[in-house]
Amino acid sequence: MSDEQDMQNESDKILLDSIEDGEKALLQLAESFDPGQGRRSVLHQYKRGVILLRAKHATYEKIAAMLEKVGVKVSLFSVSRFCRQHRAEIKKLRVQLEGRKPPADVAEPLPQAGDHGDNPMPARTSTSLSPAEQTQPTTRRNRF
Repeated sequence: MSDEQDMQNESDKILLDSIEDGEKALLQLAESFDPGQGRRSVLHQYKRGVILLRAKHATYEKIAAMLEKVGVKVSLFSVSRFCRQHRAEIKKLRVQLEGRKPPADVAEPLPQAGDHGDNPMPARTSTSLSPAEQTQPTTRRNRF
């Protein structure tokens, strides 16, 4: 029986040594690991185009279809996740794009509050609301 116990103790020691060696090797690999390019999305190289399309209110479906035209097959989920990750850049570009004024000869003046122009319907004012509507917040449910 002592031979069996000695063999068991020896195999336990070898197993323990191999676990410690494996643990050290894994720790060494983890410390030297660099995610680098592997973590980047397939869409990363098309970032400017995707952001511009989304800033111009293109749907995820349209963006995915346009990417497919240039040879990039991507899911709607990937496009939406990419756009969520770059939401701040999209909003900033959207503000820049929408902040541009059209040329003066193309721009039409907006009607003023009292000016009805071609529209004979007057704008709804707070005086045309019932007292109940004036005190309660307006929701879709109470507008039948």
